[in-house]
Amino acid sequence: MEQKCEYYEKQMRNCIEIEEHYFYISTQNEISAFISEKKIVDKMLHLEYVLLVAGNEVENNQNNSLDSVTFSFHIANPQYNNDWIVILNSLINRSQNSEDKFPFIYTLWFLNHSDWNIGQLESAISKYDIKVQLYILKWLQRICRCLSYRKQQQIKEVAHYFNFEYEIYIPTQITDALKYVTPIISGTNCNLFDLIDHILGDNSEVCDEDGNIIYHEVNTNSSNDFICLYKWFVSDKPLKDYQLLRSIYSLVSDERQLKIIQRYFHDVRLGNVSFDVKLLEQFRDNDYLEFMHYRYCINTPSCKINIGNQLLCDCILTLIETQGKSFQSFNGILDFAINHCDVTNPKINLGLDSFLPCCNGGAVYNEAFVGFIDYSIIISLDDRKFTSENLRKTIIKLLDSKGKKKDYLTCQYDNDVRPLDEDSNCLKLSQKLGKLDCIISATYTDRWIVSLKNSDWLDLFVNKSFENSTNGDIEINLSDTSVEKLKESIYKIASNYRTEDLETYIIDSKDMNSFECKLLFEYSVPRTMRIYPQKKVYIGSQFDLFKIKEALPKNLNNEEYSKEFRNKEAAEVTERVVSSLNSILKDSVYNGVYFETAYNKPLLGKLRRLYYYKKTVNADTKDFELSFLNRKSLKGLSLFCAPKLAEVHNQATNLPFFWCRGNECFCNILDKQCLQNNSSWNQYTLFHFAEIIGFPKLHQVECGYEPDGIISLFIVVANKAMKKFSRLKCRVCGHLMYPVKREKFDRNNYYSCINPTCLEHGKAVYLNYCYRCKKGLIDSRDTKQCPNGWYICPTCLSCCDDNQYERLAQRYVLSHLPIPNRIQSKLGKGHNDKSRYFCPFCGSELYLKNDSIHAFSAYCESCDRNFNVSNGF
Repeated sequence: MEQKCEYYEKQMRNCIEIEEHYFYISTQNEISAFISEKKIVDKMLHLEYVLLVAGNEVENNQNNSLDSVTFSFHIANPQYNNDWIVILNSLINRSQNSEDKFPFIYTLWFLNHSDWNIGQLESAISKYDIKVQLYILKWLQRICRCLSYRKQQQIKEVAHYFNFEYEIYIPTQITDALKYVTPIISGTNCNLFDLIDHILGDNSEVCDEDGNIIYHEVNTNSSNDFICLYKWFVSDKPLKDYQLLRSIYSLVSDERQLKIIQRYFHDVRLGNVSFDVKLLEQFRDNDYLEFMHYRYCINTPSCKINIGNQLLCDCILTLIETQGKSFQSFNGILDFAINHCDVTNPKINLGLDSFLPCCNGGAVYNEAFVGFIDYSIIISLDDRKFTSENLRKTIIKLLDSKGKKKDYLTCQYDNDVRPLDEDSNCLKLSQKLGKLDCIISATYTDRWIVSLKNSDWLDLFVNKSFENSTNGDIEINLSDTSVEKLKESIYKIASNYRTEDLETYIIDSKDMNSFECKLLFEYSVPRTMRIYPQKKVYIGSQFDLFKIKEALPKNLNNEEYSKEFRNKEAAEVTERVVSSLNSILKDSVYNGVYFETAYNKPLLGKLRRLYYYKKTVNADTKDFELSFLNRKSLKGLSLFCAPKLAEVHNQATNLPFFWCRGNECFCNILDKQCLQNNSSWNQYTLFHFAEIIGFPKLHQVECGYEPDGIISLFIVVANKAMKKFSRLKCRVCGHLMYPVKREKFDRNNYYSCINPTCLEHGKAVYLNYCYRCKKGLIDSRDTKQCPNGWYICPTCLSCCDDNQYERLAQRYVLSHLPIPNRIQSKLGKGHNDKSRYFCPFCGSELYLKNDSIHAFSAYCESCDRNFNVSNGF
């Protein structure tokens, strides 16, 4: 194989004078990444091209940055012989790699979409020697089977020129089926996939010369396989022979393939056919898989390769093999993606959204919601706190927090640390010689600089007036303040909150964080607290969790209907909240407005969280903030519905709920995912397929349906696998990296580039999730190793610890294998459990500034970087 590679590479270099740095791209996004002029990008928007780009062109331009790369490009043109050579070279070069499933991607796209003639292709092939000519023609015989009749006729004539026999491939099943389809189209200029899509009605609308739409019609009075397939989709009748799906499946679009799977399972459900594992295996590992590759190359080369249908079949087969215990493993999904992608442009779409129900936003907590309760605290002033010492401490604290201590210059050799006056020798010398080393800055302990703007708070304890101040800042000396005036100010503030008994004061929640009330709390004692159930709180009419709509009169207009619904829902919420508070505040009595109980700070904090209290400026004018639930904004994301039922009901409403991605969800979409609630086969998902073959994965609970844990696990591992897969691209040549170093317990953690001409070929890259935080994706290309050889997690800074080494050793012991020396030598020598951490950027040991149960902060002297890490991850 190596000699063969060298031979063809030599032929490519000799066939024509062409710079080796030519390469090609076919996606609009990649074009945009290379082009800065927006007008050029706009011209190409929504189009796909094969571009030929020449890089590293040296220009005599002194203004060019040394870090910049100059290049030129043009859209591949069949009139340019060099362009043909570059495209054919790509076919020859890539076809030498046995792992490359799409070596023909640019050649096939170019042959299908370009308007070329026989002479152009003959001229290009003639540049190669006879051996390579034969090699190219054999490839053309293979890949051109999907081209139009006209272009295959051209290929046939070119082949004949080189004494090569080319057989035109136009299946009679397709030409026969076209006779039964209206509008009638000519198969001369349509490729194989255009014809099939037209028969099945999958292509876009067809118009006549006047622009009128000609609607798709099929005469189903035929035994033709394609006509039978069409008839199968538009009727409830079963197929006479399901084996015809084996050959047709690979020829249709991804969307139609999914419909085949859905309709097949529907027939299994109805008893029209027995479930055939072999047929499903054929859908996954189709004998005609090449045609699926051809369709991708012609129709969607700029998109990710969609393997959703194949993965779906693999999941079902795995479910059968494991007797309903598993859909797919992390490594299984990763391997599946690797084995189906383009190695030179590894872009994969797992297609989960085609067979898993996507979240509709659910019924989740509204971030603008102000809460089910409000509260106030009743206090009394504590005369024991009004000491001169306390008052003075308060004054200093206020000045420190709202002002800044005044600085002055002094001589560090002055033992008294006095401010330098204008006549000091130090200042005089510094004016002549520049700042002297002996002059340092010090801070007054009794003087502050305060901004004149927003300085009204000074009136609480400062006697002098600042009305005549013209400067933006004012200086306050501690001698300017008065503890007696502060005491009077506190009593005056309290008078604004006095209750009827004149000895207590009530502070509402909206005032708790005001400057005056914070001051008031410092000199008072909290006595009781009042908890007010909100009277106009709604859950959300779109969810109707209390089933109120069923009982509403039918003769109400929209405004009356909405008002009646909100009134009833608010009354129901209030009743539930009062009942819930009664169960917690057992020693308190509800007077119809509020509960009053002895002040208990931990209890108040608990109530605020249980009843979603949130401070708001003016809740009365923000009615929308009183709706507890809304739909989560998904912003175009496909989030899959896999919630877990909470063990308790919601405290405030006594409603059951699910946990979903850390959020409470009170209404999911899984009710349509069981067969008894869905008769439309077009909407079948993995849940329906599993139930049809006898492994139902949903069970009904009090607030809907909950999936089995393997559904959630599958979604988690699929998302993780795709995140890891996105890194499996060589940063030098762009080819896919494949797993290497598959040891006894190595779960696809090492990868290397498979391109034999790449400088990184064979060099292992470590890629794995952090064992500790489970979030950090460790890539050895981006992070350093600790002294023990473990790559450092960029998220939580973990590398290794004693427990980790013990666990690694245990795996070998349990398997009756000797512990490798690389593990044996590290036992007891872990780092993180001894509070030793290392920099992921340079590998140096970090200086630990703060280490607590919840978080730690560290500093790298080599990189001059600070790290703050939460131990909760």
